[in-house]
Amino acid sequence: MEIKFPARVELKIGTELGRFQLDFSVCENPDCDCNGVNMILYNENKEIQFFLDFKTESYGEKNYSEEENRILNKFIEFLKSEENSSLNIGFFRRNYKYVKERVKNRRDAINSFELGTFMAYRDIFWKADNLELSRDGKNYYIFDGYCVHPNCECIEVALSFFEDIYKLGIRTPDFSFIYSYNNGRYRDPIGVTNIQVKNIINVISEKLNKRFKKRHIHLKKEVKKDIERKIKEIGFTPKKSARRKLGRNELCHCGSGKKYKKCCLNEDIERLGSAIKVS
Repeated sequence: MEIKFPARVELKIGTELGRFQLDFSVCENPDCDCNGVNMILYNENKEIQFFLDFKTESYGEKNYSEEENRILNKFIEFLKSEENSSLNIGFFRRNYKYVKERVKNRRDAINSFELGTFMAYRDIFWKADNLELSRDGKNYYIFDGYCVHPNCECIEVALSFFEDIYKLGIRTPDFSFIYSYNNGRYRDPIGVTNIQVKNIINVISEKLNKRFKKRHIHLKKEVKKDIERKIKEIGFTPKKSARRKLGRNELCHCGSGKKYKKCCLNEDIERLGSAIKVS
């Protein structure tokens, strides 16, 4: 059963029953091995902040009053109780490990990021809500990635769709494509047809488009200093494409032998918003 925080805790202290709210946090420094969590017990009359040390399975030393020590000792007993199968020390150990793995992944994602590619939003903001989209009776989780070059003004998001996020394994999506949240254009579909992509775009709400834009701005701001450092190290700047639009009177790219304007031009404009680009 999922535990929601602040959680309610009842502790019998002497003849009295103390009712408290409990909350906790984990240090998000990837290089810190503090091996414990910061906790707070509070109610309308009292607030006690303390550190739960996993090594000693007790609270860290501090100048607590006698009453606070009684409360904290009862709380530790509560965590160690065999009858307490959910909110126990093991629960907080697992959360500690999860957070430390996520913050290390975040650091590694930035260090290994290659300029000119898309950065996954959840690699940086691992606490972020999942984006979802329903289509044809199926619910898909969406992983979104963005260009984070500080001087780039692109309005694209790389979308990867997973029908079941709990079976991601190596994170290979069911299908993906790159999408402009500003004008609805798309490119580079993988695992999905152009018609299917258009149908998906038709059900993307304006609210979701606004979320893409907001997350793009948020991500660029968050990693700006790191990306500027990378740019300074390797001297990367985004270059304008060397590709040009295929001329109306040139032979069509599909190999039909017809002029482009008599063949795929209208379809490309409908699909891409402009004539196709060629080297």
